[in-house]
Amino acid sequence: MLPLSSPARPDSRPGLTAAAGAAAGWARRQLASRSAAVPLADTPNLEPAAELDALPPEEGRYYPSGLARAGAWLRSLPSSLWLTSVGMIAVVAFIAAVGSAVTTYWSSGPQATPIEQPVGPVAPAVASVAVPVHKAAGRLRISSEPPGARVRVDGRFRGMTPLALDDLAPGEHAIVLESAGGSVSRTVIISATEPVVLEERIFSGWVAVYAPFDLIVSEGAKALALDDRHQIMLPPGPHALRLQNRALGYDETRQVDVMPGGVATLQVAPPRSALTVKANEDAQVWVDGVLAGDTPLVTFAVALGTHEVVVKRAGDERRFIVTSTVKPVELIVDFSRPGA
Repeated sequence: MLPLSSPARPDSRPGLTAAAGAAAGWARRQLASRSAAVPLADTPNLEPAAELDALPPEEGRYYPSGLARAGAWLRSLPSSLWLTSVGMIAVVAFIAAVGSAVTTYWSSGPQATPIEQPVGPVAPAVASVAVPVHKAAGRLRISSEPPGARVRVDGRFRGMTPLALDDLAPGEHAIVLESAGGSVSRTVIISATEPVVLEERIFSGWVAVYAPFDLIVSEGAKALALDDRHQIMLPPGPHALRLQNRALGYDETRQVDVMPGGVATLQVAPPRSALTVKANEDAQVWVDGVLAGDTPLVTFAVALGTHEVVVKRAGDERRFIVTSTVKPVELIVDFSRPGA
């Protein structure tokens, strides 16, 4: 409920006293004119007619209607009542005047006005209810031969084969199966509607190594021997193979992924070396049967390994077997000296 303001009202006590005195005075005059036997000396002289007429309009407007009604009612009473009930009549007239004045005051005077308080828009109360969101999940069934392989999905261990997973988000996932016989890596596409089945056999595969020179192959501290087909049997999974030829100064590590029952190929293409040929006379230089240029031949690119170099001049030629390494090779020919 809004609080009500209480505006100030004019003090009604002077008006009420004037009304009561007017009623008592009028009753006394009526009795005096009808019977002289009833003394009214004890009745207080409260005639305020002049005072009532002099009241300002804003105060007098509360009472005339009440006084008129009280006077009309007193005039209508029989004269016998005036002789026996003067006190009662005066009291009744006073009560009537007061009641009328109060009634008029509350009906025509200033009324309590509710204080308007600004009220903003009230947002409806909304209950916050947590609604679980169910995301679509896919299913993956994994088995291996032999069983008991460790399964990692996106790098996280999920269990041992055979394994059923029902909580994978649709999309691409990296699957790794690991066992004592090696590891297998696969990429699967999970669907929210159809289960995906992955069956893997974890057994050895091969690596074939081809190079223009002899190599020593090792993994870690373990040397690996090539068979007559230049192949090595390895467990499935990723491997880091070190390839070396100490005579040529060649040393390189290559990454290879071996698949179960498959053959991975490593083709060795070593970096090129540089050949420089100088002579005391003008001559032509041939490398492995191909004309390379005239002397001086500087930093001619050759592959690592053994090469035949022929230096020719009119009526004379010199033959050399040169092993090129990772370091540049320099050859000097002196036609003035036999065989040099």
